[in-house]
Amino acid sequence: MKYFVFFLILLFCSFARAYNVDKIPLSPLPTYFQTGDETFSSIVDTATFNTADYKKSQRFSDQTIWHKIHFPTPNEITSINLQMSNHLIDQLDFYLIQNGNLVQHWRRGAIQHWQTEATHYNGIWLNIKLQPDQNNTLYIRKHSQGPLLTPIHFFQDSQAITEKLTTTIFWTIALTSVVVLLAYNFIIFLQFRYAAFGYYLAFHCFALLSLAMMIGASRWLFPEFIQHWLINTKVTLFVLAVWSLYRFSIGFLPNKQTKSLSNKRNLINSIFFAYFLISMFLPEKVSAILFTVMQITMIVFCFRFGIRSYQQGFIAARFYIFAIAMLSIGSAINSMMYWNLIPFNDYTKTALPLCTFLELLGFVIAFTDNAKQIELNTTLKIQTDDSTGLPNRYYYFNIIEEQLKPINQSDLALVMLEITSHSQLSQAYGPMKAEQATSTLIQNLDRALATMDSVLSLRLPNNTSKKLIRISTNKVAFISLSKKSVNQHIEFVQTFLSTPVLIGHLDFHYQYNIGSALFPSQSNTLDSLYQNALIACRHAQFNIGTWQPFNQTLKQNYAHQLHVLTLLTQDLKNNCLHFEVQPQVNLSTRKIIGGEVLIRWENKQLGMISPGEFIPLAEQAGLIYKLTDFIILKVFKWAARHPKLLIDRTLSLNISALDMLHENFADRVIALQVHYQLPASQFIIEVTETSVFENSKVVSDNVHRLHQAGFKLSIDDFGVGYSSMQNLIALRTSELKVDRYFVANILTDNQSAILCRNMIQLSAELGVTSVAEGIESEEIAQQFDQWHCQIGQGYHFYKPMPYRDYLSLLGS
Repeated sequence: MKYFVFFLILLFCSFARAYNVDKIPLSPLPTYFQTGDETFSSIVDTATFNTADYKKSQRFSDQTIWHKIHFPTPNEITSINLQMSNHLIDQLDFYLIQNGNLVQHWRRGAIQHWQTEATHYNGIWLNIKLQPDQNNTLYIRKHSQGPLLTPIHFFQDSQAITEKLTTTIFWTIALTSVVVLLAYNFIIFLQFRYAAFGYYLAFHCFALLSLAMMIGASRWLFPEFIQHWLINTKVTLFVLAVWSLYRFSIGFLPNKQTKSLSNKRNLINSIFFAYFLISMFLPEKVSAILFTVMQITMIVFCFRFGIRSYQQGFIAARFYIFAIAMLSIGSAINSMMYWNLIPFNDYTKTALPLCTFLELLGFVIAFTDNAKQIELNTTLKIQTDDSTGLPNRYYYFNIIEEQLKPINQSDLALVMLEITSHSQLSQAYGPMKAEQATSTLIQNLDRALATMDSVLSLRLPNNTSKKLIRISTNKVAFISLSKKSVNQHIEFVQTFLSTPVLIGHLDFHYQYNIGSALFPSQSNTLDSLYQNALIACRHAQFNIGTWQPFNQTLKQNYAHQLHVLTLLTQDLKNNCLHFEVQPQVNLSTRKIIGGEVLIRWENKQLGMISPGEFIPLAEQAGLIYKLTDFIILKVFKWAARHPKLLIDRTLSLNISALDMLHENFADRVIALQVHYQLPASQFIIEVTETSVFENSKVVSDNVHRLHQAGFKLSIDDFGVGYSSMQNLIALRTSELKVDRYFVANILTDNQSAILCRNMIQLSAELGVTSVAEGIESEEIAQQFDQWHCQIGQGYHFYKPMPYRDYLSLLGS
């Protein structure tokens, strides 16, 4: 298409040049302004024609104006050809007088019927036969609402043939070029469906009609009645063209100002409608002046908002501005020509079609640029994160490989960073503010890394480069170009993240993990490199420190964890897990007052697996909910078969804090309790401290419903969580269990003894039951009894036992 457009430009310009042959216009013609209902005979006989009035006759006027041309008497019959270049005069009559007699009358006005007189229309032409020995005079009568400019040239027959052919070819090239470019734009519209294209199409249809009228091709294109309608409504068409350009511009130019104007479309449409009515009912001279004002205003609007859009990064606006400039130049030259402010010649007459062509060509390129911009934006959207503009997961797996090929790949390193405190932020401030804060942190880190040449620069489709890849909401990664520079980069990141960030009124310190893996020594594909860095990053959260380089042991451990999870899922589905019960005693009487249910898993392949191993894995994998539902259902069924089990005794059920953050958890528990007709007051639900419950509506609803149904809540492992007091309030707990870590050390560690004593005192003051777990000796049991701890649990009293043994124990 670009070669075809280039060919059209060359062809158009070459014919424009050929069309601009040197012609000498007539000198000022003798002119007469008709004052009344004078007849043609009276004007010929009595009217006084004055060349001084000629200049005045070239402007707008309500009067009928006459010109007179006296030809020298030839020696023989001579044929000359007159060409009239203004095709907009409403009524245009030519009278040939020879020796005082009217020998021929031609009508050539824009709204007159005369098209059938010409076998092939190619403009306003008269073939005048001058007779020898006679007085040959041509009278020209003109009357019009529009411009009355009278550019007349004379040609010999051979010259006229050439000029007519040139005119026809010029019209063909000018109008065909415009139509072809319009069609090309329409094809672009079909591909990209610009919302504003309908207005653009309307604008250029009006522009095409206007151009056809101005260069005289409208009679060549359309029947005579359409020509008359076009002439009578030309200013109205101009107003509709400007309105269409306005509507197209506010749809095409993407900036806040044009959007605000779009919101005021009713007011602006009313202004255009007023212009529309003026153009229909007021004289053309008045409406043309008002249209000129509107045209200038519109051009200023287009330039202003086009430039503003370009400054805001809308590349297509540059050729939009060029197109408006061409439109402005062509319209200005054409208007000044018809207002007789500049000469009417073939150069000025060619300016409008040439500028129209260039204007349309500008829009062609603007649409093409916009199509490329849309394609670029689509590609950019696929490859980048919306919040930060950083390369995303897709970019890592599909784009980055090409950028790594020319690089010396002797142990590059993928460094993965996980912001572990993002979920706490989300709970404290809401997900939107948490995302804003995390996105800002990531962008600032990317800008900080931009100064490091040893970190791979990631090229984006918009010719910008970034350092970080945003893998997920709270994970980012970058590539160190050498193994030696990894330590330096990670120290830099750690220093950067150690600076607190102001969120609300709080100086917030981000918590994070860092993992790294080498390429190609540890991973020969980007997929395995990503996997290894992720394994290292996840392992970092279970160890002291924030950075864990990858090694094969980690991968083996990770593979083992995946294997454990797979087997756990299968055994859970096959109902292969079971539970044991560890009795709890009253420390004063040593009487069994209840038991804690402990889940057990013995796999055929792995043997007995500790809950301390598979419970955290289940929490990470989201399997904990099914695990909790499984154990509650199994215990409720067992308790329903043995009603005496719960007479004056309780059963404690362990759940994860994640269960309390799950909607409808309480509803599921209550539904099972009602179904099996069990006394809810004899069940204690122990929550392990692993999450923050502050401001959680889900937790609050679950706690309220469980308390309302009669269940009691307990905090397990109290004192080891980072938010114990917070959870104590959030759960409205009925029981507090002192963790075995403190219990085991009270005889040898004074601080543990102080903490245990104070926790028991806190329980008493809050009115909740105190439980000491992990009692291993009589000395510890007596010490807790002296501190008035109510319940004890541990190997000193009873080990966990199968539920059948527990029933037997109670029966004894």
